[in-house]
Amino acid sequence: MKASEQAIELGKKLVNLKEECKQDIDGYVRRAVDFPSLMLSSGLVSALTFYLSKSNVNEVKKYYQYWSRSDEVHRELCNDVGKGSSKGYSAYTASLLYVLKNSGVEACGMLEDSREKKDTKEEGNNTKNAKDSLANAILMCLEAVENDEIKVEKRVVDTLVRLKEISEMLSSEGESSE
Repeated sequence: MKASEQAIELGKKLVNLKEECKQDIDGYVRRAVDFPSLMLSSGLVSALTFYLSKSNVNEVKKYYQYWSRSDEVHRELCNDVGKGSSKGYSAYTASLLYVLKNSGVEACGMLEDSREKKDTKEEGNNTKNAKDSLANAILMCLEAVENDEIKVEKRVVDTLVRLKEISEMLSSEGESSE
């Protein structure tokens, strides 16, 4: 998938999210604006690790599912995209993992697996296993990116810059009037 196609696809989902949530997507936009510069100055792995440290693993999973295959916006997806200094990390990180997967880093597609739903008889362990499974999937993605960081960075930079531009266009500051 071309860089512009991926960015446009994500942009359409951002529009749906903004309309359903009836709020601005300023948190997401702020992360989309900051990430390419951070990536170019610190490296993809460092930037991704920083964003992951600010993200909620369970929220990343929900947003990843939305970016990758669901057209349905759930109200719970409105939690991380609005205003606030800590908002936008989980939503943007999930879209970044989606871009990485579509750019050839297959390990980043592991969030699509439902391996966290393995049959266990203890519900308490199920929740812990699900979170551990998600964390392991994300760590495997991070490891795969690190193994080929420069090539991966070159493959994703155009998409991330276009996503930044589309996000800015959709933000409240990008709108000419209301």
